[in-house]
Amino acid sequence: MPRTKRLLLAVLLLAGVSVSATDLTLRSPNGDLLVSFDVADDGQLSYAVNYRNDAATMPRSFLGLTTKEQVDLGKNCNNVSVGQTETVRRTWKNPFGERAQVADVYRSATLSFENKPTGIKLGIECRVYDAGLDRKSVV
Repeated sequence: MPRTKRLLLAVLLLAGVSVSATDLTLRSPNGDLLVSFDVADDGQLSYAVNYRNDAATMPRSFLGLTTKEQVDLGKNCNNVSVGQTETVRRTWKNPFGERAQVADVYRSATLSFENKPTGIKLGIECRVYDAGLDRKSVV
């Protein structure tokens, strides 16, 4: 394995992000929450959430987005790749509420793929916080 690839893999592992050819794993900044995205051999997208190594937190669930033509874009996916990953530690000003400064601390990554039958390119952006997760589909 070339030196730059080994260095990139080491940086990702230290940042709480694990990547293989068909999956993505993100760990919360404190390490308690683990979110894993997976693409099965048949191209079906899924994800699971574990809290403190409890696999029953949220067992594997299928991801999908159905078009008005009833095509499930979460099936038959290929060309899976992991885009930008980052760890964010910042604060923002809250003009309302009890705290003027709010901490915004999370790890994020983008998973990109293509629905094979339609050729539609999609993405999933995920943020993992110590207290939960946020994911959105991008078409």
